[in-house]
Amino acid sequence: MTHGSRTIALLCARPPERNTGMVTVDLAGSHLLAQAFPDAKVELYYYGSADRLPYPSDWLPFRYRDVWTERESFLAADCRVVWGDFTHSAALWLPARDSWPETVAAPVPADIAALSFLYGHDPELLRRTISFGGTIITNGAAVVDDELYASAFENFCAGAGRVLLRDAISATYVSTLRPDERTLGIDCAFLNSPDSLSSLKDFSPAAQRLGLGVFFGRTPGLYRLLAFSREMGKQLGLAPSWLPWFHSPRRQRLLVRAFGLEPSVLQPSPGSLLSQLSGCEAILTDTYHLAINAWRMGIPAICVGTGAGRALNSLSDKKKELLYKMYGADEFYVFAEALGSRSDRIKAAGAASDALRSVARLAYVHEQIARHRERATKNFVDAVADALNHNFIK
Repeated sequence: MTHGSRTIALLCARPPERNTGMVTVDLAGSHLLAQAFPDAKVELYYYGSADRLPYPSDWLPFRYRDVWTERESFLAADCRVVWGDFTHSAALWLPARDSWPETVAAPVPADIAALSFLYGHDPELLRRTISFGGTIITNGAAVVDDELYASAFENFCAGAGRVLLRDAISATYVSTLRPDERTLGIDCAFLNSPDSLSSLKDFSPAAQRLGLGVFFGRTPGLYRLLAFSREMGKQLGLAPSWLPWFHSPRRQRLLVRAFGLEPSVLQPSPGSLLSQLSGCEAILTDTYHLAINAWRMGIPAICVGTGAGRALNSLSDKKKELLYKMYGADEFYVFAEALGSRSDRIKAAGAASDALRSVARLAYVHEQIARHRERATKNFVDAVADALNHNFIK
């Protein structure tokens, strides 16, 4: 069935800074929907005006519309998709003050619930709304303290056309509200393809893969992480190189240089960064979406994170630990607490290097991700098709 003149509204999270990981999330949604529904119009929205986008306009193959000032267009779409991130989590469902234009009165929580959760709208509007790739791992029993959030969240999860969350904990959380459906999706960035990446300015896949790409910027204790990267390079026989996934402050750059790596003062474009990533034989990082984009390209990524802590916000290391556990990649995940001494780092590097050298283990993780991605993609595309066709089984 064709979907000519139909509109799909993709509601994305607004990046607080230049964030290549979040670019790949939105790129995946924009490209996948355009490929799956070529006769439909795909429009991207986010919380904030386009003039606050932290990229030159020609770096990205899509444009965003401001969901605050253009909410009527968003609500009038034939299908709405709440895409990725922590948009529906209790800790982050109220966007920051600078997310809405200065010319618009600051929305009260009830207004935000009406937009983000379609709370108070006709149930038919909600049934034509999909949630995909988000997470609520920050939620706990304290959600009951915010009666508006608790009510809006439960109403959304029970009444939306489909809810497919990116991790097993979040999926379990909402499964009782949708007992007859699968609620597990995948992180949106896993849905990218060579074609979607090629639509980015400056992207050109590397002809060969050499060296160990390194970036740290999320987990405390930079010295021990850099010392670990040096040991990893030594044991693997790979030359480490700095991959500037985020801008690094001057003090960080000085320490990075002390370990023989060369950080950039200016952050490259997303296309340039992903090109650099495509030329690495392996990745060592503490950054969630850098690891995801590496695995999606077929490049194994050793990820480092703190084990002692709770999932309190979007930068929590728990999301990385959970990601690796879901795909049987435990041996590719290193706890930062285990890197305190030189002997600790040598031991951890030996175990991580063994994992990277194992063809069978690498194949297993790649296969788990591929199977998960295939199922999640089908479930998502089917859900959008049902919304466009108003085909619901309730």
